Amino acid sequence: MRPSMNAMKNSDLCCGMLVVVFFIGAGWIGYMGWPLHGSIALAAEQSNSPNLPQARAVIQDPNCPGNDNHALMCRLVNQYRAAHGLKPVRLDKAVTREAQYWSDQLNRQNACWSLYHDNNYQARMRARFPGRRFRENAACSGSMGGGASFILHKWIDSSGHRENMLTPEWKTIGVGVTRNIWVIDFTN
Repeated sequence: MRPSMNAMKNSDLCCGMLVVVFFIGAGWIGYMGWPLHGSIALAAEQSNSPNLPQARAVIQDPNCPGNDNHALMCRLVNQYRAAHGLKPVRLDKAVTREAQYWSDQLNRQNACWSLYHDNNYQARMRARFPGRRFRENAACSGSMGGGASFILHKWIDSSGHRENMLTPEWKTIGVGVTRNIWVIDFTN
């Protein structure tokens, strides 16, 4: 018994809809920051080229010179601070070295799904910046890539990270980014 043409068309339509739903689901899981496994991860990662250009902040900020991801995140943080009536922070090379160090360490440990703060962070920062206060934000954009704006919104949605960005006393910022792991160090 041969299936009718309508039955075959309906079968193809259902299969096509299932594939679309599958890929939308994979995108949603990645957007939520949940770990992707198996073929869902492969499908999501194949469609997410690491060479996609990052959206650049519209406003140029003299406190955040350059066009790299460090400067971009600094400008986004300053735009967020300005929207809340706060003074901008200045991108500092020495503080950026510290943030970059920790981003590199987390990347080496493949720590994207289990980010943690450096046990030596307080001692390390006190030794390098005596008399200063400091706080750190760290986040991973997961397999979906994300970029600076995505990470900023993850921090805005977290009360502790948001508080770090909106602390009025901060004067300088350091930004570290390695692949999809972002670290910001704030200091006074």
